[in-house]
Amino acid sequence: MVVREGSNVTLRCAAIGSPAPAIVWRREAGDNISLQDGEQGGKYEPVLIDNAYKVVMKLSIKVVSLADFGAYKCIAKNSLGETDGTIKLYSKLFSFSNCFSKVPRSLAKVSLFFMVNLVM
Repeated sequence: MVVREGSNVTLRCAAIGSPAPAIVWRREAGDNISLQDGEQGGKYEPVLIDNAYKVVMKLSIKVVSLADFGAYKCIAKNSLGETDGTIKLYSKLFSFSNCFSKVPRSLAKVSLFFMVNLVM
């Protein structure tokens, strides 16, 4: 995913499993991203949507900086196993702002979705 430094981005991970999986986010070096659902005002803002067997974890990164570029790993785990997926953030080195000048702001948000299954 290519984003501009200074912008906001939302990563989205969905997992389906029985029992329902827990989702955690980690950085490329394996470091956990310390989160609490609904935490406001921090660099990272998580949103957890739990619907019985399907769990969605959104991770919003506010004001993307140079330190935020790189890989983010979504790990879904339940008592039957674990699986993961990786999203990479790359820097957009030039601006396409003129190309999007007529696109409504609500349509210009960046979002990425991938799904992992833990059903065994």
